[in-house]
Order: sequence, then C-alpha cells, then structure tokens
Amino acid sequence: MPVQSKMGKFEGVLFAEGGDFDLYYRKLKKSVQGDKLKQFGALNTPEDRANFLLGLPDINNIKVEAATSIRNLEKAVEFKEKGNDFFRARQYGEAFKHYTLAIQHCPVNEENPEDPINRDYSIMLANRSAAMDGAGLYDACIKDIDRSLKFGYPRELWYKIYKRKGHAAIKMKQYIIAKEALEIALKNVGRSDIKKEKDRDNYRMRIRKQMTVFNVTKSLYNCEKAERSPSCLAKGEDSDRGMSKKMKIAEDGGKKALVAEDNIEPEDVLVAVDPYVAVVNVTGGRAGGKICPYNLDKMFNPIPCSLEVKKHLGLLKLEMKPARDSINMSGQF
Repeated sequence: MPVQSKMGKFEGVLFAEGGDFDLYYRKLKKSVQGDKLKQFGALNTPEDRANFLLGLPDINNIKVEAATSIRNLEKAVEFKEKGNDFFRARQYGEAFKHYTLAIQHCPVNEENPEDPINRDYSIMLANRSAAMDGAGLYDACIKDIDRSLKFGYPRELWYKIYKRKGHAAIKMKQYIIAKEALEIALKNVGRSDIKKEKDRDNYRMRIRKQMTVFNVTKSLYNCEKAERSPSCLAKGEDSDRGMSKKMKIAEDGGKKALVAEDNIEPEDVLVAVDPYVAVVNVTGGRAGGKICPYNLDKMFNPIPCSLEVKKHLGLLKLEMKPARDSINMSGQF
C-alpha cells in the first residue's frame, strides 16, 4: 500500500507553522524514511500502524503546555471601549466585532449566571445587542438581550434593554413579545439610573410612542417564523436538504435552480447543510489545540493522551458530530 510522506496541499494548514505539531511533524518525517517507510507501508492493520508510530523515538517526549485562558477583564474592557467608539460612529459591523472580542475575553461564570462577576459580561452582551439592532439583525439582537438578562444585566438598566427588545420584536412582527418587553421597560423607568424625573417622563413618553403600534388591532399576534427543514445532504429528496420554507428547487431546461417563493428578510437562514467531513482545527479559535480527535471532547493537551490511545487507535472508527454552516442573508456578521 503506497504511503504519502507529505501532507501535500494540507501542509501548513492543519498545523500552524512553527507550532508544537508542526515541529513534531517535521521531526517525524525525518524519522520515517527509507526502509522504515517501506516497513510502515507493508503493515496491514490500523493497530499495527499505530504500534509502529508509537514506537518511534521521542514520540512520547513532546512537551505540551496547556494554553492560558484569554479571559482578561482589562483586555475585555479595552475591546468594549473600541466597540463603543465604532457604535457612536454608526459603524455597526466593526462595533459588533469588537463587542464580540470583549465578550470572548470577559471573565464569566457560566455555571452560576447569578454570580456578581458576570455583570461586565452581561453589559457587553447588551452592547452587542445594540450594534445588531442598529444593523437590522433583530433576531440576533433579541438572543443577546435574553442572554444578557440571564447573566445578571443590572436592574437599573432594564428600561433600556427591554425597550430595545421591544423595538426588535416589532421589526420582526413578534407583537406579543414586543408588548411584554415594552411594558417591562415602562415599569422599570422609575427604578432606572435616570436621575431627573423630567428625563424619566420623557423616556416613558418615548416608550408609549413605540406602543402605539398595538392600537391598530384588538388581538395581537406573533408572525410565524420561516424555519428551515432538517438537513439531509447525503440522503433524501432535494426538497428536504436543509432549505427554508421560503425556498424551492425549480427545473429550467434540465437545470436545477434555487428560487425564492416568499419575501426574504435579513437574517433569514435559507440553506443549512451538514458537511460530509468535519476537520478539527487544532490551532485556532477558543478550542484550538484542545479537542480530542477520538471523541471530539475538550482536553488540556493538544495531542491524544497516551492512557488509552493504543486501544482507541486500533478500534478507531470515524464518528462525525454534525457541524452546521449557515448561509445568512445579512452578510455582515
């Protein structure tokens, strides 16, 4: 069985240049040459190949240190301030990016959302919701608002964030949700950080003005969201392949085309498919270098542990956990 000694087009992609894996890979290539490479190619079972590789010199001597956490409040606040500057300039895309960096760096206790340490985290989520509200991404805005409230967004600021939620829900034609949010905003103006009563009255007036939209009908409703069907890229009919109900596949002269059957709004997910193959990126992102290639669980060392690796490599079967790539009509975030 021929064995490739190079990674070809993937060289330098799976492992960062100069990183632990890259250096080890180069060292391994030098070890497996000539007769050893022929010997490896003659092995028939995965277990034999695994044992061969585990017997190479220095394979267990690679030193790996757990990556330090990026959680740093000072750095998070720095990103948040930059996001604020972009938000004031109405550059909502840049504001979103910097608020996201702030959220990623901000310390948070996810196991206990009520922990006071989460205050800054909740405020950064609220700031990002404002950027998405300004950009017209109302569904994402509401999701950030709900998470912000879950993690202890300050009660004295509820009037502001619930007003924003009401506005976003109105834009999405979710009128029942909008009314509930604006009523909460109205009730909390009196508990707000607004000092002067005159300013509080002006804010109440602004909320009531928003609520006039509910006067046009006696019965409020939430418009139905267009949900996509479950993805089944490798099986099933074309019409079942993870498409929104707003889309259909039409034939024109023997060719198939994806066409819209309804108005498409920002944030509508039109198509989402499960990929045929998922690749664990061991170098990037929050989980970079911390994913076990056997069961895809998080781990501290960016290489398979030696405790069970012989057993696993001999029996390893490819098990895919579905990853989903969505096409978002917003095109911004």
